[in-house]
Amino acid sequence: MDMFRTIYNLSRNVRGGAFLLRVLYSCDIPRKVKIGKNVSFGHRALGVVINSGSVIEDGVSIQHHVLLAGGSDGCPIIRKNVRIGAYAIIMGNVEIGENAVIGAGTMVLHDIEPNSTYINPRELKRIK
Repeated sequence: MDMFRTIYNLSRNVRGGAFLLRVLYSCDIPRKVKIGKNVSFGHRALGVVINSGSVIEDGVSIQHHVLLAGGSDGCPIIRKNVRIGAYAIIMGNVEIGENAVIGAGTMVLHDIEPNSTYINPRELKRIK
């Protein structure tokens, strides 16, 4: 087990563990976040910030510098087997469906259907 996992597991039970995560890995993952099994954080969750009301189900892959931000209406819900690219921002009361892929640098402000890929619309214009 690597050091990040050890400190993360510690932070779920001890208040000082969250401080260590913030100092060593520049991430903010509160212990109130509901995180399922087999969730992986790329680059040891470097720069990841998750709102305490967020829900992350099993098998999710989150890359570095991802923001899951809650709003006045609620927090993001990430369903099973979702992949979230680096520097993605997911804001408000949104649900990301199972097996969805969120591209790097994408801002998500609405629900994403299961088994779909979502990228920044400006980047889509460059690809075509």
